[in-house]
Amino acid sequence: MSGAQSEPTGLLLEELFTSVDGLAPNVKNLMLYAKNYHRSLSACTLEASKFFEQLYMIGQNASKLRSATSHIGAALTEVVESYRQVELQRIDKLRSLINDFIHPMESKWDSESKAFSLLQKNFKDDRELRVGFVQKAEQDLSRHRKKQRKQPQSDFDTREDNLQSQLTERLYELDQVNVTFLRRPWITGG
Repeated sequence: MSGAQSEPTGLLLEELFTSVDGLAPNVKNLMLYAKNYHRSLSACTLEASKFFEQLYMIGQNASKLRSATSHIGAALTEVVESYRQVELQRIDKLRSLINDFIHPMESKWDSESKAFSLLQKNFKDDRELRVGFVQKAEQDLSRHRKKQRKQPQSDFDTREDNLQSQLTERLYELDQVNVTFLRRPWITGG
C-alpha cells in the first residue's frame, strides 16, 4: 500500500469524527426541545381541556332551554365533541413522537456517544503514533539520500533499500489503522 492511499483515508476519517462532534450539540438540543415541547403541550392540553369542559357544560345547559339558545347550545356541544376527537389524535401523535422517536434516540445517543468518543480517541492516538513513524522513516530515507549524493557508491544501496522497505512498512501500518477502524461496527446494540 502507498502513502497516497493512507493520507486521504485518514483525513476522511478525521473529518467524519469532526462531523459527528459537530452534530452532537444539535442532537442534544433536539432532545431537549422535544421534551420541553412535550411538557408545554401537556400543560396547554390540561388548560384547554378545562376550558372546553366548561364550554361543554354551557352548551349542555343551553341546549336544555326551550328557546333559541338551545340550537346554539347543541352546536356548541358538537364543536366541543369535535375538538375532543382532534385533541385525542394530537395527544396520540405526540405520545408516539416522544415514545417511539425521542426516548429511543436519547438512550441510543447516550450509549453510542460514549463509545464513539472512546473510539475517536483511540483512533487519533493510534493514527498520530503511526504518522510519527512514517515521518521518521521519510526523514531517515531523505537524510540517507543526501549523504549518498555526497559520497561515492558503496553499501548505501542496501541501506537505502532497508530504509525504503521500512518506510513502506510504516505506510502499510498506517493504512491498517484506517482499515481496522473502518471495519468496526458503527452501531452497537439493538
